[in-house]
Amino acid sequence: VKSDPNMALIIDIRSVSFDKSEPTIVQHGWTALPIFNEDGYVVSGSYQLPLFKGSPDLETLKLMTEKNPLDFFRDAISKRSAATKFWDKASIAVRLVDSLREGHFRKPFEFDRFRLLYVGKDRRGKYTYNSSKDNDLYRGKRLISLIKNRGKPQEWTRKIASVFVQRLGLHHTSYFGNLSDDSVQ
Repeated sequence: VKSDPNMALIIDIRSVSFDKSEPTIVQHGWTALPIFNEDGYVVSGSYQLPLFKGSPDLETLKLMTEKNPLDFFRDAISKRSAATKFWDKASIAVRLVDSLREGHFRKPFEFDRFRLLYVGKDRRGKYTYNSSKDNDLYRGKRLISLIKNRGKPQEWTRKIASVFVQRLGLHHTSYFGNLSDDSVQ
């Protein structure tokens, strides 16, 4: 991939519900992470990114390609753009690593090294992640508890992926094999 300081990884948060006869996909939020800096290097690191409500419209995505994502978000947030309304205190932890720098990131989860993007000093306290919050997560509900009928995690993941492939018209699904069949229930 040719480096471009305006290139960003768009993270789209959706859920699948199997409560009705037909599975439904619900859009919750989104965020973006710049991939390259102005010098063309991958911005390797651990990030805590705030989530924005809903989904980005095509105009927002187009505007993001015209300037550095950090500048885009700072401008949009300061102008209180509808596309960048914070989703309460929700955030996501992301680690981006250039394959040439893997040795620099040996710990699997480094909350003490998070970079918090797009959030002004007035909101930073709402997004602080520390060892206390980390311990709370270990005492909380596990994701595996959400699997219906005590199914196997791999089967549940495949079922969810099948819904996304079919409903969103995705074609490249080599991670899960062929998911384009009509086996979603």
